[in-house]
Amino acid sequence: MKNSELIETILKQIKQPLWENWFIKEKIGTGAYSAVYKVTAQRMSRTDVSALKIEPIVPDPSLKLDEAGKKKYIEEHRALAVNESTIMYSLRSCPNIVSYEDEDIRQLMINGKLEGYYFLIRMEYLDCLSDLLKKRQYTLNEKNILRLACDIGRGIKAAHDLGIIHRDLKPGNFFIDSKGVYKLGDFNISKQTDSSKDIAGTKGYLAPEVFFARSGSGYNRQADIYSFGICLYQLMNDLYMPFEDRMPMKAAVDKRMNGETLPPPKRASAEFSRIILRACAYRTDERYSTIDEMIRDLDVLEKGAAAPVIAPVIPPQAAPPVPPVQQMHTLPSMQPMNSMQPQAPEPPQPQLFPQSKSFDPIPIIAGIVAVVVIGAAILLCVKLLNKGGKDSSSSDTSATQVQTSQSSSRSSEKITGIELSSDIVDINVYEDITITSVECPDKVKVSEISELFGYEYKVEKHASAKVEFSVTPGDYEDIFVDCPAGLNVTTVNKDNVYELEIDASKVGGNEKDYAIIIRNADSSVAKTLTVRVKPTGPFHDDVRRFSSNPDVITFNDDGTFTVLSTGKVTISWIYGDKIKFQKDITIEE
Repeated sequence: MKNSELIETILKQIKQPLWENWFIKEKIGTGAYSAVYKVTAQRMSRTDVSALKIEPIVPDPSLKLDEAGKKKYIEEHRALAVNESTIMYSLRSCPNIVSYEDEDIRQLMINGKLEGYYFLIRMEYLDCLSDLLKKRQYTLNEKNILRLACDIGRGIKAAHDLGIIHRDLKPGNFFIDSKGVYKLGDFNISKQTDSSKDIAGTKGYLAPEVFFARSGSGYNRQADIYSFGICLYQLMNDLYMPFEDRMPMKAAVDKRMNGETLPPPKRASAEFSRIILRACAYRTDERYSTIDEMIRDLDVLEKGAAAPVIAPVIPPQAAPPVPPVQQMHTLPSMQPMNSMQPQAPEPPQPQLFPQSKSFDPIPIIAGIVAVVVIGAAILLCVKLLNKGGKDSSSSDTSATQVQTSQSSSRSSEKITGIELSSDIVDINVYEDITITSVECPDKVKVSEISELFGYEYKVEKHASAKVEFSVTPGDYEDIFVDCPAGLNVTTVNKDNVYELEIDASKVGGNEKDYAIIIRNADSSVAKTLTVRVKPTGPFHDDVRRFSSNPDVITFNDDGTFTVLSTGKVTISWIYGDKIKFQKDITIEE
């Protein structure tokens, strides 16, 4: 029976919902021995989505095994499934490993006879890099691949720190979430060992020492580094492996396995090429000895290659943003952006009278100033009367006048319409932090560890959005923006299209809708913009810690930790899906 037929048979046997809430939807992927389906669970106010991997565990008919051989085959592959779930469970808190969520192994009955088992594992729902490449939905540039390299490298490190060799690194096992975080998956043939002599993996990505394992030579975690390097080479070389653009794949692989020097990948910079080629070194003594060394080089390159973020040049209508303040577990108050536009400087006044020793101009100037002041007061009163009954003293809203491009050449033509690029805008409130130092020495005794792992950090709150609006027939009348308390607005006129920036950094922590009204002076023409402020997080107190070796120290969900033994371990401070700080420590008696 073909694998696809086995999957169909299994689908008919599965009783739904799985795990009380989960229903199988459409197929989203297939492998050599498995299939992946989208599954959903309906909650009170949301629908959760996951990926379900279904893997039949039955004898390969091409092997023509007897009953004893079939039984041995089933048990060996059942052990592989158990091994995969065990490994994924042990790595479940690493942000660069596909998140494990549930599992089950069930008997596979065909025509009333036990033919084997099928393995179910539920994981987070992600996009596979290979699928994105096939659909041409992924941009192959150095910035993207360098970010992938740093993230997947940390996933490999988490496995290596637990003594696990992945053994099947390839783009088909790289995944990306909706926030752009890359994750390593598929630990089906991974092995927890210091060295191995088994041949396992995908042809083309195998390290030379794995390729020649049949001759009795072993391999260790450096084999993963080689496979990872070949993946990066392929992604930076128009998806060709080394030599493959000039000859068939088998001949290209043979050249590599014979120790031929690899040409640099076509699309990589000189420094990125150096890192990739060192990872792909034929000789293990010329290759990175640990994934940690490779990650350090990748981090240095990414930080050096990152283009500086340059703020757009805007006329001086808005005050510059307040820089983040260094804090110790408290949120700094964010100063609101200035919502009023400064007036242009007055042009120089012509000299009214020639200077003369016998003439004193001070009384004349005083009279002119008095006239200007009285005129301004009269103009203010007129504008207040024209506001159509609006309560300008209300503490709930404030009105900002928008400077128009035609303010110096008024026309009798009034505004007839205001058009918004969107009637609703969402502001997702979250914070970004930079951990500057941690309370954690290089070596610590078990008796002294109870008060450690605190940290100092800088925090920056993000709570803004932009929307554009235009007026018709033109800018011949004053425009006002009525903004509710808690929000601040700044407006920039760009060729008669207005960009309205809304700052919600002073809003409290509850989800709430606000109404901003854009109108003319007498409110005869007005448009309402609904602003939905949502505290989505993460926030500065959401930092969690992760141990690379749970056998030495493990961190609990409530923020506490448990020391289980002595040894070396890497502690990571994780915020959202990003590692913000790492420290290697040794725990001693």
